[in-house]
Amino acid sequence: MNKFQSIFNEINKYIKYMIYDEYIIFSNNYVMCMNEILRVLTNTLSKIQNIYFKYILDPKIRAT
Repeated sequence: MNKFQSIFNEINKYIKYMIYDEYIIFSNNYVMCMNEILRVLTNTLSKIQNIYFKYILDPKIRAT
């Protein structure tokens, strides 16, 4: 479990750094960067939910 926690903590740290960095210039590149990161995170979350359903929730539902 530590492996997962450390990965999620690192992701969280970088996202907070990008959002709250006071030296960021809100340029077109910054907006494009954040939009691309948001798409990746959205897709990743969707895949995580699908995997969780496939291996955890669906077997529980079928067992009842």
